[in-house]
Amino acid sequence: MKHVFNPDTPLMRALSALFDWGALSLTAVVCALPLVTAGTALSALYGTLSQPEAAGLVDFLRRFRRDLRRTVVLWLTVLAAGGVLALDVWIVARMPAGVRIPLWGGVFFLGLCLLLAGTVLFPLAASAPEASCKALWRRALFLSIAVLPRTLLMLAAAAVPAAVYAGAPRLFWALGLAWVFVWPVLMGKIWVRAAGAYLKMG
Repeated sequence: MKHVFNPDTPLMRALSALFDWGALSLTAVVCALPLVTAGTALSALYGTLSQPEAAGLVDFLRRFRRDLRRTVVLWLTVLAAGGVLALDVWIVARMPAGVRIPLWGGVFFLGLCLLLAGTVLFPLAASAPEASCKALWRRALFLSIAVLPRTLLMLAAAAVPAAVYAGAPRLFWALGLAWVFVWPVLMGKIWVRAAGAYLKMG
């Protein structure tokens, strides 16, 4: 019986890894709840998972505290840009049909650029802790287009909860604990696999 609870056995190592995974996911969710710190939580989670030898709550919290000011500014610029885009949609939708059609193309292009750049913006912030917000936005836009298939994979991973909710709300709520204790780290691992090396190069 003592052998079963030996911390060096495969079972105990697996349970320990699952516990660490759940704790890190929960911490990331809690840190993102104030909304204004959501970008900081994403950046810290990506940075922690991109360094497996240092992955854990201590590293996450260190990164969260270190990058808080810069990533909050980045997140506020994302929200502001999204607000301006929503206002543009509202304005264009109320224009005459002849004027509206060509303007939709511009709105769609701007929205796509914001979506792609925003997908890699916070992982890139974790990979380049000394870069300014302006430089990060510029790098994020060019890099997201340069590695477009990987960016789309990152975007698809981030959109899974929303897609499940839209298609099967009951399943979404049934998986409530998974979204809190499993999904954040799983999404982060997908992001690291999809674009880790490219973001470091960016």
